[in-house]
Amino acid sequence: MKKTNEKTKTAVKPASKRKSVTQRTEMKPKSTEQEREIGISVSFGKPGFKKSLKLIKDAGFKNIMILENGRNLARLLKTARKFEFNIPYVHLSYKKPFSVNSLWVNGSAREKLVKNFVARIEVCKKYGVDTAVIHCARRVNELDYTLDKEAGLESIKEILQAAEKYNVKLAFENLNKPENEYLNFIFANFKSPNLGLCYDCGHHFLHSPEVDFSKQFAGRCFAVHLHDNMTVQPAPDPWRGDLHGLPGDGKIDFDKVIKNLAQLNYKGILMLECSKVSGLSDTYNSMSDAEFLAEAYKRGKKLAVSVGQSSKKSL
Repeated sequence: MKKTNEKTKTAVKPASKRKSVTQRTEMKPKSTEQEREIGISVSFGKPGFKKSLKLIKDAGFKNIMILENGRNLARLLKTARKFEFNIPYVHLSYKKPFSVNSLWVNGSAREKLVKNFVARIEVCKKYGVDTAVIHCARRVNELDYTLDKEAGLESIKEILQAAEKYNVKLAFENLNKPENEYLNFIFANFKSPNLGLCYDCGHHFLHSPEVDFSKQFAGRCFAVHLHDNMTVQPAPDPWRGDLHGLPGDGKIDFDKVIKNLAQLNYKGILMLECSKVSGLSDTYNSMSDAEFLAEAYKRGKKLAVSVGQSSKKSL
């Protein structure tokens, strides 16, 4: 039998005419090999954990991120595995049962929180989760006390030792400028193949757009959080600008995000950390949970094509 090898070609507009991530990614990919995998946080809304998993599955997602938030992580992972999801990373709690700032304050709360993180890392190993995302601190600029960096060094040392023991990667997330000082402090004092960055593009363009994270973290980015906001810090609480909208619904330049991912040499799953009940909830009020997830999937796939094409050009 005579074999045929038909190829289709897709016209690509010049870069100068690509105005937005939505417009740019309307194109069909030249090859599915160029397209990166996408995922979404289970905490996109308020349907409840099991219902959220079903809705996410129905929307077409294969990858998820779980926010622990003081809940039983093992139980959450066991439930999610029943839906046959891939779980590349979990987001460990930063405020329940203890504030993550307890890592930097000597006392029983620090000891309990370190044990909590170590136990969660062991759970990650048991359920095949490669990476644990962690906040290094929380709302430092609002504190009426100073965090103890010596106590923090001991905390990170113990947590990192557990990560190395169980071969789980720790991805510390970029936050706002005061917290990022602690992020930089951690990386200045520890060197480990298990220690890396979770690049959050929303936090980057809201709090520190002038920072080039690739200078410090190229090749050390283990996870990403992708979402949109208006790039404006409202007074008196700048975190109110952290809207967690769908890409394209705010003012973040996703051409720059794609460039940042390439410079960070990030090859992993593109994780949407978008929320239907965030500061952009007025935009999504008319949408059902299923409609929101369908739109998230659509935009994630478009973004994945653009990231894939950008990676190919950089080779």
